[in-house]
Amino acid sequence: MQRNRTLEDWEVGAQLRWYALLEIRAMSGRRKPIKDWPDDDYVACIRWLANLCDNIPFLPKPRKPWWSRARSERSFAYAWAVADERGQQWILSTVDKFGWNWTPPSTSTPASPLPNEDHPLVDQP
Repeated sequence: MQRNRTLEDWEVGAQLRWYALLEIRAMSGRRKPIKDWPDDDYVACIRWLANLCDNIPFLPKPRKPWWSRARSERSFAYAWAVADERGQQWILSTVDKFGWNWTPPSTSTPASPLPNEDHPLVDQP
């Protein structure tokens, strides 16, 4: 990966999921939560991290004709909007730790989960 270029949401998402998997594996092996977790319940921390990563995009947006090109919503908008403050901080600190060039979506960006009405797996009316 080039350090100078701005990474797309799905690239950052894929890397965050990978790093979260490493943290989950470490927590389950040593039976201790990550250092920023407020108590000793490492299982709750694993669940929280898995839930956070469940919403993070990790594949590029499809470039097929059915995709709405008029939509300017970033693929990370929903994950950012539903992440709690701790989740957003984990994302930002991980991005900073690895020196990735990425800016989170603005809070004014509308959030909608995928799949959405433009997705091919959703029945169309």
